[in-house]
Amino acid sequence: MNKKELTNKIISRLGCYNDDWITADYFPKGIINFSIKGIEEPVVVRSYSNITDASRAIANAVIKEGFEYGSCKDIMKVEAEEKQRSEEMNNFMVEGFNAAEEFRIDRLSEAEKIIEIYERYKIKIIEYGVAEA
Repeated sequence: MNKKELTNKIISRLGCYNDDWITADYFPKGIINFSIKGIEEPVVVRSYSNITDASRAIANAVIKEGFEYGSCKDIMKVEAEEKQRSEEMNNFMVEGFNAAEEFRIDRLSEAEKIIEIYERYKIKIIEYGVAEA
């Protein structure tokens, strides 16, 4: 996909078919400059960026400046929901790992627990350079 096609798809994703709040300069090598009405600095997008990342970068710049052009607000809402789902999934995975680790340690004998503790602290001592075991 060439830069002009990428630019048209990004503008289409932003929902600004007939609006004049955004213009694109795709002639600089390797980048596309999006000029947005009301924002002094152009939003720079690398020509190898995907459409989603580029449209999110532009929507983020628009929302940060307090404008609600096109579908920028919706794009940022979707990004926030994705981030929240990702954090929830990460927390779920961490809780599951901690529960499995706790279950594993509970099943160890006292001698195995002592060895486990020794191994953990030995590794920490080596990592921090306090002393070698």
